[in-house]
Amino acid sequence: MMTLTSKKRSSRSRLAAVGVLALGLTLGLAGCDRALEVVDPDRVNPETLATEEALPILVASAIGEFQLAYSGGTGTGLSGGESFVSMTAVFTDELMGAGTFPTRTRMDQRDWFDVFDGNTSDIAYTNFHQARRAALFAQQQIAEIEGKNADWALMRALEAYTYVAFGEFWCGAVPFTELDETGATIEESQAPVGTAEMFNRAITRFEEAIATDASLDMAKIGKARAQLNLGQAAAAASTVAGVATSYQHNIEHGQTTSRQRNGLFRLFDAGRYTIADGEGGNGLLFRTASGVTATNTERNGGAGDMRVPYILKGNNGDFGFDFETLQYRQIKYFQDQSPTVLADGVEARLIEAEAVITSNFPAALTILNALRADAMTIMASRVDGYATLDASQGYVFPPALAPLTDPGTDAGRLDLLMSERAFWQFGTGHRQGDLRRLVVNYGRAVTSVYPSGAYPRQGGGLSYGNDVLAQIDFDEANNPQFDHSMCTTTAF
Repeated sequence: MMTLTSKKRSSRSRLAAVGVLALGLTLGLAGCDRALEVVDPDRVNPETLATEEALPILVASAIGEFQLAYSGGTGTGLSGGESFVSMTAVFTDELMGAGTFPTRTRMDQRDWFDVFDGNTSDIAYTNFHQARRAALFAQQQIAEIEGKNADWALMRALEAYTYVAFGEFWCGAVPFTELDETGATIEESQAPVGTAEMFNRAITRFEEAIATDASLDMAKIGKARAQLNLGQAAAAASTVAGVATSYQHNIEHGQTTSRQRNGLFRLFDAGRYTIADGEGGNGLLFRTASGVTATNTERNGGAGDMRVPYILKGNNGDFGFDFETLQYRQIKYFQDQSPTVLADGVEARLIEAEAVITSNFPAALTILNALRADAMTIMASRVDGYATLDASQGYVFPPALAPLTDPGTDAGRLDLLMSERAFWQFGTGHRQGDLRRLVVNYGRAVTSVYPSGAYPRQGGGLSYGNDVLAQIDFDEANNPQFDHSMCTTTAF
């Protein structure tokens, strides 16, 4: 499947994409809980979609497009393509390259190629715009035929999440094309939008979704995520106050088509990346957080934190695709069907902790330690088969998470919070937003936050670059209201 699911609610969320439609954007034909009769399952004319019977197709299509952009891949081949989750993980300190593609190496170095030479981020940029358009079109049709309902709210929230992704990762000049009531492009709407405006647009759309469906907690968490990015931590905490810690909203994956597969699993299976450990001097110790570094322990996992399970198992023996980088393979996603958490109650609690990290650290510490005390239960709910990873993947569970203690300084407390966020949200697309916030909201220097200095791969002699944001796809040069000189990737 490539659906979004919630463990609290599922308003027609269990939809399985099975085909492709022609609509000016890629749409997946779906089966769902409503009866569907489509004469031609391979192609549907646009006018055919303006019916109540076609609404599940539009909903499933928008979900599928979002899944592809956020945590899927390019939609072709078994080796996997790039998504928001994989790119932000490599661009920050979660993952390092273990392959040979120069575009991926330059992304890992934070040193993009010239925009007209092409970059790894180009496909995901296009995929997010397709996802946003699919969600918009579905909203329009739902509102016209049924009125605003739970499905409309879900589509509005997915549209909002695309603005969050653009704001966190791409430069502060992203063009957005709007649609008229027929689904046609409004040409004059293609001007670039700044980062703050992207987050504000996201908040507005999340609020509209919540007003329509008050039970849509993923929209509340998404709104709070955008508020955090704008430095509104107290407001963000208020937004998620009623979200249960047990709540989850997952992006589901499957094996039916390459579009549906978990992109990060596929990239690791192809030997393209390895889990980083103290990357570029500033990176967190995602592998060796407990200080245990013995080779036999690493080979079976268990050297680090239980929230980042891994094994030393390369695409080529112990090595990645390049035959020289040891591949520490994440097994949080150990199959095509492994789901990706988009928003959950753990994120809600972490947001609440951030809101008081300096003003009331004892309260923040209580929140963080409550999560750690329940780590095994939380991970079992997030990772399919987590309780049997030791048997199925050769993984040995590290010790349970011990309670945290007060570092004694505001800087140390913030570091502690960001470390907890990083381990809880490893491989879910949150790390870039966290590092960006450390620079923009907390005044840290880029060189003290992002991997910096000498780049260790490919024989040495290379250095990390200065990029902190992604380029805009070179195809945007066709937009008369946009020039690539508007896009600055070296500063927020």
